[in-house]
Amino acid sequence: MSSENSMIIVSVIGILGGCIQVKFQSQTLSPFETHFWIMSIFLIALIAFGLVEYFLIAYDHHHHHHQHSSTPDDRNSAAVEIMIGFLRETRHIFGALPPILLLHILSSTLGWVITIFVFTPCLLKKAYDHESIKNMVKDVFFKVVDKMKNIPICSVPDDVESPV
Repeated sequence: MSSENSMIIVSVIGILGGCIQVKFQSQTLSPFETHFWIMSIFLIALIAFGLVEYFLIAYDHHHHHHQHSSTPDDRNSAAVEIMIGFLRETRHIFGALPPILLLHILSSTLGWVITIFVFTPCLLKKAYDHESIKNMVKDVFFKVVDKMKNIPICSVPDDVESPV
């Protein structure tokens, strides 16, 4: 399943890359010169997607061949399982980001529409569904609320009398 999704994403990136080449063929500037930050983030996102896919394929290969071997350390095994589970849940986010960034170059409006109405809700849903992220956000929220309770809005020293 991983390689099928990866091939679809790579195909979409190839198609969008060809469209960008057609768009910029009559211009003297390259996309790196006109959209430096988008192209830089695109390359970082593409490398992150490649690394996620590599780690998942390597883990599946290793796990498949060593399934019946000696029992691993439980703490390390649990940590690895949590990380692999997180990567499996977020692989589509990592895969969707590079094509969306290329859409920003082709059509800024279409790129923003997809980012705001498709990518962001999916990202938020994944974050909310992941229990550790939900707990972390909840803890941070309660810490901020506790800090705000201790901030005096308008403090008056005790020895000063209020005007009547």
